Amino acid sequence: MASVPLPKKIALVTGGSRGIGAEICRELSSNGYAVIINHFPSPDMEKEAKTLAADLSNLGQPAFCFGADVTNPDQVAAMMEFAQEECGGLDLLVTNAGLLKDRTLAKMNDDEWHSLIDVNLTGAYNCCKHALTVLNDHSVIIGIGSITGVYGNFGQSNYAASKAGLIGFYKSLAKELGPKKGIRVNVVAPGLVDAPMAAQIPEESRQIIKDKTPLRRLGTPADIAKAVAFLASDNASFITGHVLHVDGGLTF
Repeated sequence: MASVPLPKKIALVTGGSRGIGAEICRELSSNGYAVIINHFPSPDMEKEAKTLAADLSNLGQPAFCFGADVTNPDQVAAMMEFAQEECGGLDLLVTNAGLLKDRTLAKMNDDEWHSLIDVNLTGAYNCCKHALTVLNDHSVIIGIGSITGVYGNFGQSNYAASKAGLIGFYKSLAKELGPKKGIRVNVVAPGLVDAPMAAQIPEESRQIIKDKTPLRRLGTPADIAKAVAFLASDNASFITGHVLHVDGGLTF
């Protein structure tokens, strides 16, 4: 059987099997990307990723799944090799994989610090490092950050540190990669989004955030996905090193 021609644009989304990541995959697919859906190598997430890939393929764009723990450099390297061999490289890398382990510093244990930093920050480093040889000229890297990484938040020192580190890392990459290959690097910084990872936040706290937000609602995964699609598009071709707040006006 003849292989199906790939679109001109190839995207890889880490943590793409559920929540914000899955919505980013849907949005990019609708914008003409073939999407590689990265998921943590567990049976549940593999099943979710395969279901999503089938849905996207049925809508007309090729989609692939690849199980890799972003904290494992060897697994990430294998994923990037797959992107090169199967798709001819990447035009867009979205580092979305992340953890949330809220705790005040006094109550935080070492694992709650290190495991979160490993996924949220070192995972992004691993992906960018191993993507350098497979990113095409004039490609785009987008990190999913958080307004917590800009302003901090009570009980989220680990999360804030990881997202602040991501912002500094990506601003530096924008200066390194722009002159060499025309690669743009930006961060989308959501406020509180009504997605599975935020389900652990008490309803009372969620309501307080809504009341402080000028638009009087939480964000949706679609809000974040559309911001990613914009920054990936030619409409943002002169934007790099930027942190785009998508928070309903909470922090302006």
